[in-house]
Amino acid sequence: MLTGDDSRLRAELALVRRFVRAVCEHDPESESLRPDIRSAWGPEGEVDLALAIIGGRATPMLKRALGHAVACSTVPVALGTSPLGSDLRQP
Repeated sequence: MLTGDDSRLRAELALVRRFVRAVCEHDPESESLRPDIRSAWGPEGEVDLALAIIGGRATPMLKRALGHAVACSTVPVALGTSPLGSDLRQP
């Protein structure tokens, strides 16, 4: 996921990732992916996905607006490992 390589994702997750990225980047491709999203999860799933997208965007903005994001910084992540030391690489 972090590298942008969808080849290891199941097809339905790759579709969601492409759709979310297109929506967040204001890419018109989101409209061509919408029928596939509806087909896979129905209109309820489309609404759930839309709410997840705005929820993911709203929380950081709310924190920033309330002054709680001043100490935040980017956390470096080593691909294939977790901060807890467990190896997350798939065989």
